[in-house]
Amino acid sequence: MGRSSIEQVFHGFIAVAALAVAASMVKREFFGPTAPGQAPPIKVDNWSEISAGHLRRGPDSAPVTIVEFADFECPACKAVAPIIERVRRKYPADVNVVFRHFPLSYHQHAKGAALAAECAGRQGAFGSMHDSLYAQQSELGRKPFETIAREADVPDSIAFAECMNDGRDTVSVNIDAALASRIGAAGTPTFVINGMLYSRNPTEAELDALIAARSIKQ
Repeated sequence: MGRSSIEQVFHGFIAVAALAVAASMVKREFFGPTAPGQAPPIKVDNWSEISAGHLRRGPDSAPVTIVEFADFECPACKAVAPIIERVRRKYPADVNVVFRHFPLSYHQHAKGAALAAECAGRQGAFGSMHDSLYAQQSELGRKPFETIAREADVPDSIAFAECMNDGRDTVSVNIDAALASRIGAAGTPTFVINGMLYSRNPTEAELDALIAARSIKQ
């Protein structure tokens, strides 16, 4: 092989390596480093179904949709809630947050809390009830959901109590939980963002970078 051929091969190798480094940098920028034993985000097949949840905060036209499968008795869900709320408030036109229920069987009051959130949502008060349930997580099972609802400014206490008693929203909660299991959610919270299923909680910096990139493309 002549000198010119060797140089061509060398430059080709450098170009391929540069592309690989660039791709790696983009992956780290938007999804963060993958620690040993952690899987990177994977694409889901049924994104339109996952993102169609009715408990949503943000415009449907937002370029970024964050779907969270969560449990109101889950400490990790409570811890990540302020991060999602900060992101939502920073980018009110760019982020749509969809909440889906995934009450874990070993959390005694999680399903009741999920029903309470649904009943509050019927009156347009899901957001305040969501925040109140997490703020009073240690009181679940000790304080009646009707009291938490009043403190969350759910407008009609009688309608809320009737909704809780007849359990009409059990079906919605069960549908969400079944969907979480179907996509392989291993626990709570589980996030699916623009069709990508995360095996860990994305950081606020990762969400900032993803939202910024998606918004520029619009």
